[in-house]
This record gives sequence, C-alpha cells and structure tokens, in this order.
Amino acid sequence: MNVNEILKDIGQKQPEKKKKTVPRIQMIHYTKLRPNPSNFYETDGIEKLAAAIRVAGEIKNPLRVRKIDVDEYEVNEGHRRRLAMIYNVEELGLKEFEFLPCIVEDTTTTVGKLNLILSNSTQRERTEYEKMQEIEKLRTLLDQYAKENEKKISAVDMRKLIANILGVSSTKIAQLQSIDRNLVPEAKEKFEKGEIPVSVATEMAGLPKKMQRDLANHKEIKLSRVKEIKEDSKKALQRSEEKKNLTEKYLENVTFTFQDVKTTLGYAKKQIIKVNTEDKDAVIRTKVMIEALQKYLKDMTERVDYDGE
Repeated sequence: MNVNEILKDIGQKQPEKKKKTVPRIQMIHYTKLRPNPSNFYETDGIEKLAAAIRVAGEIKNPLRVRKIDVDEYEVNEGHRRRLAMIYNVEELGLKEFEFLPCIVEDTTTTVGKLNLILSNSTQRERTEYEKMQEIEKLRTLLDQYAKENEKKISAVDMRKLIANILGVSSTKIAQLQSIDRNLVPEAKEKFEKGEIPVSVATEMAGLPKKMQRDLANHKEIKLSRVKEIKEDSKKALQRSEEKKNLTEKYLENVTFTFQDVKTTLGYAKKQIIKVNTEDKDAVIRTKVMIEALQKYLKDMTERVDYDGE
C-alpha cells in the first residue's frame, strides 16, 4: 500500500496523477550524513552488511535523506547502510566507499513522514517492538493528516487502516497497542531488547503495575509464571470483592438491627411514662427492658468499631 491509497482510504480527494519522475540520486560523503535521532529501528549486523556491500562493490539501494543545513543531511532511511559504509572506510580503510548514493526528499510534511514510515517498514523484517513503535507513529500521523483535511477516523477504522499499512491483523495491532499503553517502562525495556517475547509482554501488561515491576526484576520471565501470577491476582481480587460484598451485607443487617432496637428503645421510654407508678412490677419490667436494649446497642457498636479496625 502506498501513501495515495492511504489518503484515499481516509477520504481525501487526490490530486490528478502527474507523470512519474525518477528521483535524482546524489552522491554524498558519509561525513555529511547524520543519523535521525527519532529512529527506533535496530542497527545490528553492520559488519555482515558491510561485507555484502564490499562484494557488490556498491550500495544498490540509495539512502533517503533530508537536508538540514548547508551540505548536511539527516538520514531517514538507510541507517544500517550508513554505518556499514563508515565501517568499510574507517575500520578497513576502503576510501572507495566514502560517498553514498542518496535521494534527498522532503519529510517535513505529514505525507512525507508517512512515506518515511512506509518505506522503512518494507525494507526488512522488524522486531515486535519496532512494529509497536510504527503503530503509534502511524496513528499520530494519520490522525494529524485527517485533522488537516477536516476528516475523522474512528478507533476501529484507524486500527484497520494501520493493519493494512503494516500487513498485520487488527488483532495484532490491538495487542501491541495494549503493550505500549499498559506495560511499565522496566518491562518495556526488556521487550525492546528482545529479552521477553510478545506473548509474555501481553500477559504482563494485564497485571497491576507493582507486579509488573517485580517481574521485570527477574532475569528470566517465563510465560507460565506470568499466567500463574495473573490467575492468582484474579482470584485474590475475586476474594476481595466477595469479602467486601459480605461486609456490606453484614453492615446492612447491623444497621437494620440498630434501627430496630432504637425504635423499640424509643417506644419503651415513652411507655414508661404512661405506666402506673403504683404498678411497680410494670415499671421494673420496662426499666429492665430499656437497660437490656441500651447494653445491646453498646455491645453492637463496640463490635462494629473493632471489626472495622
């Protein structure tokens, strides 16, 4: 999928197609090229790539760069090729590799930035962490482009669009977005280094932050262990909810009992006034009942206070 197709999906009217022109390739000295600080793609296997370039005698695929100053360029695509040429020149002394074929392009616009992501995503196999970074960058750029053109993209459509661009399923997009949003930095660092696979990262992202940090301190994190902890956490939460429900139910009953006793006590106090003072037995019975009710209220109050500590 190219940028024009993406813009069409968003609903932006496309300009008339112009005649295709072959981009001009410039030979730029390696010392004039700067790495892009926002590059999140891995740059390993440099010596192997440098050897392949030596065998070929040249770089077949030009780097894509943007001009940032007079005779100075920032690499958008081709970071590993740049490092490989530096290795050939500075480590092996092969001066014939000092100049690199480059295409200078404008990546300051939203469309230019989209082109950059698309170009990098098709150059080689990316890690799960790199795909996660691509998803967030694409989401931001597509959202920005839609706003620039007074369009709106729903969350569902955004996910489908990114899935089509990267050639993965919408489920995969949701999985990596969950990791990006919920995984603690300590665990995300391990994910970036490839120390934990995407399956483990997914399960960890569903745990409370403290549990994630505790797990991240372990040298080896097994999927079975993470699932076990997740299940224990789920059961503990269920027990806590059950206990809470029982407590609330108990307190409701206690409140009802208090109210019942208070009502009865109030009634008894009123009745003692009406009792014939000459009927000593009736007075004694009523007073005993009042004292019993007051003692019951006191005992129940102390019990609730104690249980609540």
